[in-house]
Amino acid sequence: MLACNKNNKDYDPREVGTLKSMYTRFMVTLFFVVLVASTVSCLVILNSRMDQMSALVKENMQNTAIWLKQNVNNSSDADTESIVARVLGESYNYKAFSNVLDALEQVGLITHDTSELTDEYTTKSVQDIESGKLLYVEDGSYSQAVILKLRNQYFIITSNNNSLVSLPKLLYSVIWTSGIMTLITILILNSIVLRLLIKPIRQVAQGMAQVASGNLDIKVKVKGDDEIALLQHNFNTMVDGLKENEQLSNTFVSLVSHEYKTPIASIMGYANLIEKESSEPIVKQYASIIVEQSKRLTNLSINLLQLARLDSNVLGSERETFMLDEQIRDTILKQQNLWESKNIELDIDLDEISMIGNPQLTYHIWENILNNAIKFSNVGGHISVSLKAKDRNGVKGALIDIADNGAGISEEMQSKVFEKFCRSDDGNPTGTGLGLTIVKSIVDTCKGNITLESKLGEGTTFHIWLPR
Repeated sequence: MLACNKNNKDYDPREVGTLKSMYTRFMVTLFFVVLVASTVSCLVILNSRMDQMSALVKENMQNTAIWLKQNVNNSSDADTESIVARVLGESYNYKAFSNVLDALEQVGLITHDTSELTDEYTTKSVQDIESGKLLYVEDGSYSQAVILKLRNQYFIITSNNNSLVSLPKLLYSVIWTSGIMTLITILILNSIVLRLLIKPIRQVAQGMAQVASGNLDIKVKVKGDDEIALLQHNFNTMVDGLKENEQLSNTFVSLVSHEYKTPIASIMGYANLIEKESSEPIVKQYASIIVEQSKRLTNLSINLLQLARLDSNVLGSERETFMLDEQIRDTILKQQNLWESKNIELDIDLDEISMIGNPQLTYHIWENILNNAIKFSNVGGHISVSLKAKDRNGVKGALIDIADNGAGISEEMQSKVFEKFCRSDDGNPTGTGLGLTIVKSIVDTCKGNITLESKLGEGTTFHIWLPR
């Protein structure tokens, strides 16, 4: 069982219950999102459509009242109520009054306990009715009614089906519009919910990218106790295990490399002594081979120890101010015997640039790259070294270009040259395959950047940028 103490809780994939399941939570959330979206959409649409429906009913009733008035005025029948009943039919109801105030009281606009009209609206309403105008009422005892004067009587006309006017069309409109609004609302709410669900997964993915690039100090925050929390917890456990393994590996390499030095030094010392003291050519030859191979083992142990210290970040904290151009020039002079022995022409262009950093680390950069440039250059070849001030993204820095016209590197090998124990594919057995790995580690420790350009048979150029 995979378990970890986090806020006094143990994480076990077998203990992630149904209600804690991310899938269940997502489906429940989706259900409520749809429910809320549908309800809100219907309420909003119904509210807006009710206004349209009310306006439609008002228009129909006013048109009916006008049509009724025209029929009464044009009719020779003395019975006004019979004309009204015949014209309105069963679609509308009506009530007849001999007094306008009785009609107003019927619809709830006034309380008819006095013959005096003191309310300005009521007085104007009476005047409008008496002058032959229509009075449309939406309040009071009737939700919708029309009061009008026909001959010497006052009629209140109401509809039998106010709520059913254009109902199919209204329902179709409500369903169609609310469906669209529901879909839009679901998309918006789901995008928010999915963003919240995807955010921790994206954090784990970014953490994995950091681990792939070599950063084992990355951790993701564990929240909750569902599948995502289990994923976050397992990721942190994996990083802890990788970090522990790397530390054990570095410790082992460091110890072995350190312990290598003493016996190798003894072997090389005795081999040198044998080579000098012996008079037999074959013995001298064997002793020379022993010395040469001992030097290779010594270089390997030194490089492994250096790489282990870089991986453990032991050397990166020492910083001081030094002249970068003087350091590069000094490195070139220390390898004078190598480039003079191959009659290599040097083109040096170094600006005076000071740098704050660890000079012991940066020295290994120039030493390794220059050594490779000399080693893979032909006799009478050419090597150029330039140093220029170069700022990047507002950070002051220095750009160093080291180019040779030697054998070059194949495209396949260019993507591998910074890997551990990677050596050229030209059959040359020299070197440990750690030089450029150390260079890359140092440049990364200095928060710089290194790239290369190369073509087989034309040479190689390294571009190193370091902040200063």
